[in-house]
Amino acid sequence: MFHDLCEEYKFARDLIYQADEILEKKISNIFFCPDKNMSEYENNLQQYIFLCNIVAYEILNKHGTHPDGVSGHSLGEYAALVSSGALSFHDALFLVDRRALFTQEATPADQFAMAALELNAGSSKVLIEKLAPGKIDIANFNCDNQTVVGGFTHDIDNIIDYCIRVLRKKAKKLSIPIASHTRWMKTASDRLKPYIEQTTFISPSIDIYMNVTAACTDNPDKIKENLYHQLYSPVLWQQTVENMYQAGYDTFIECGPGRTLHRLVKKILKGKTVSVSRVEDMATLNETLNNLR
Repeated sequence: MFHDLCEEYKFARDLIYQADEILEKKISNIFFCPDKNMSEYENNLQQYIFLCNIVAYEILNKHGTHPDGVSGHSLGEYAALVSSGALSFHDALFLVDRRALFTQEATPADQFAMAALELNAGSSKVLIEKLAPGKIDIANFNCDNQTVVGGFTHDIDNIIDYCIRVLRKKAKKLSIPIASHTRWMKTASDRLKPYIEQTTFISPSIDIYMNVTAACTDNPDKIKENLYHQLYSPVLWQQTVENMYQAGYDTFIECGPGRTLHRLVKKILKGKTVSVSRVEDMATLNETLNNLR
């Protein structure tokens, strides 16, 4: 996926090797070793995704594409903060590394899970109250017909079964081995908080819309506060995209692996005159650059 981008751009390889030095472990193995250890990959998944986000963004910069504003979904908010100039690459990578450890320990994979439901927010809340009150939280308000929930594995399995069998709606367990943006992440947030507080944040040079408020934020103290709350609060993605559109944004580029946000933005802004593209390899990079011309 990102391998061809790293082959094409030496600075991208250098950035990943720099991450090895910052974290004092071989994150580069995940990118460049064909026989990579799957356990190593899973334990460093957040670090890997963050680096992919940054590499894609920096490649666009090299081609003269400079955004007026950014936003990141969940983990992507850290890359967005770097892109906005509010947080250094070094500090963001260190925080992501701590975040990965604390989230894994807060919700063990054999006890917690997440699922995407083909339901709006209101229907999801009713269903949770009916099947598993207090055992499942809404984690992401993604778009009108998709809500992501997290909680105990048994309850997530039940809600998936009910959606498919009774409601005849799509429901899928996510591969994410933690229950992000739920009440069970409060302990992880509390552990991460002193690291956030000790980190230097400055006013961003461009707009950044944050997950917990869906609003543009330029105050460094408020950014820290939002980042602390982010792990155990739902991601207001639909509202974020709608707010950006209302503010005049009409070109959206997803930087990083996959096409989830690319699809969500298209759904949220369906019928609107917008450009939506993505960068995760050379093919999508060239397509995006052509769209921007």
